[in-house]
Amino acid sequence: MVRISLLIFFLFTKLVFAQVYEIKIIKHIKEEKLSNQSVIIYKVKRGDTLSGIISKLGLSPNILDKVIKLNKIKNPNLIYAGQKLKLPIGKKGKFLDKRRRKIKESILPAVSMLGGKVEKKGSLFLKNGKVDFKKNPKISINGREYILDFDNGLNKEIKDELSSLGIKVITSQELKKLLEKLIESNFGVIEKNGKLILGIKDVLTYRYDYLSYDATTGNRVIINLKRDTPTELVNLLKSYNIRVLQPEGKELEGKEGKLKILTGGGIEKISELLKIVTGEKGVFKEDGIEFAKNHLFIAFDFLDPERKVKLELNGYKVVILTGNFLKDLENILSSIPIVNKRINLMVVEPPGSNGERSKLEVPGLLISTEKGDWFVVDYVDKPEEIPYLRSKGVNLIVY
Repeated sequence: MVRISLLIFFLFTKLVFAQVYEIKIIKHIKEEKLSNQSVIIYKVKRGDTLSGIISKLGLSPNILDKVIKLNKIKNPNLIYAGQKLKLPIGKKGKFLDKRRRKIKESILPAVSMLGGKVEKKGSLFLKNGKVDFKKNPKISINGREYILDFDNGLNKEIKDELSSLGIKVITSQELKKLLEKLIESNFGVIEKNGKLILGIKDVLTYRYDYLSYDATTGNRVIINLKRDTPTELVNLLKSYNIRVLQPEGKELEGKEGKLKILTGGGIEKISELLKIVTGEKGVFKEDGIEFAKNHLFIAFDFLDPERKVKLELNGYKVVILTGNFLKDLENILSSIPIVNKRINLMVVEPPGSNGERSKLEVPGLLISTEKGDWFVVDYVDKPEEIPYLRSKGVNLIVY
């Protein structure tokens, strides 16, 4: 069986040797043979739908009925997280060829971004054959015309005839070099394939294709050939006075995470947080807060020793506040059936990669409950980090 990495949905992946969690949008898809056709095995994630899965994998919507029958699904509107689905993809080679071509074609939107033109409809009829623009797009840059030959599928006769017409046949790599020259002519001095490291507590590492500077403001301008920086990350970079230019296009959508900003003093914040993760509202006493259902009493540092003993004899776990919010919170959460751990939350772009474009690392406390995970931070370097984290499905608590 062959394993293929494919973008799927948001999840936390724990690294073995370091207390780091990564938000990745990646799952392994196994490929197997069934009834003389290739089939991939897809593991359903929370929020998935049958039609959504088919669309994500770039498969034809016409296979929906086949998927339902193949997996013996009684209710197409009811699939659950963790369920494994068999999805027919036709011939293996054809499926993989389409994916490779899609990767090569991802550079085409950059042509329009830089003032060029791409034609993917229509044909050019020649003496020696026909050039289908759907397979071999026609590109115009600075008054010159090119035909893009992705897979070296055009024969020599057609190439020679196109050349006699003043049309040059180029590969995707040659197109990239043309775009690079265009960027240099438009932006002047540029730096190529470098990286920026931003932030103080929360570290953002961003790798760019090209970097230039605005002649008026002196601010940095990043030019990328692919659209792999989501809007929320563009806004975060903008808060550092960095502008990102990239092709237009659709973005991968996911379920937005929840946001809770704790208010009041330290004890009020702890009470509010425990209500969020346990569902129980604490009862304020003169010397602390009582959580009867969880047999927990959070006490001020002036708690009477005799009172402490009585609470413990009644089966209560007593936690005395020290003034260190994160430490107090860890002590409290260790007293109730909730998993918590200090981690560095890592968000990568493109999703599912090792951070080829960017990596944002945020220290905090991960709280895991039956209803989901919460990530707790004391503050963030930039307010724009909050919508970015939420766009990745992170349930965020700021205290």
